[in-house]
Amino acid sequence: MIATSEPANRPRLVSLAVLFGWTHANDRQFIFQNIPPRIIYSVDHGHFFPNPPDWKIKDHECNFTNAELKQVYDILINVTEEMIVEVVAVPPKEWGISLKERLGMIIYLTKRKKELQNHLESRLSIS
Repeated sequence: MIATSEPANRPRLVSLAVLFGWTHANDRQFIFQNIPPRIIYSVDHGHFFPNPPDWKIKDHECNFTNAELKQVYDILINVTEEMIVEVVAVPPKEWGISLKERLGMIIYLTKRKKELQNHLESRLSIS
């Protein structure tokens, strides 16, 4: 469990969150300083890009056209918050997803949708 309550770790954790999201890190490993404050360190960054450890630049150069991006943008802008709520409500109770977790998913997905929409609007020069 990451010591998120340790004040010295808060700026480190937010920096790591950005790094992990930016590089698609999928093997998050941490160590902690043994003496207080229990400072967190991120280690073993060998799997920090998609398709590790065989990541190659040529594997990630899609060069999508604006027309291709506009097609997905048109789909994305039609996704409503109600649709997101309906999808998050689908998993059965037996899966153990609490109401608080479902609400968190709705907030996260709504926020990420808006961020992606803004990114595509900027890329496509849509105002």
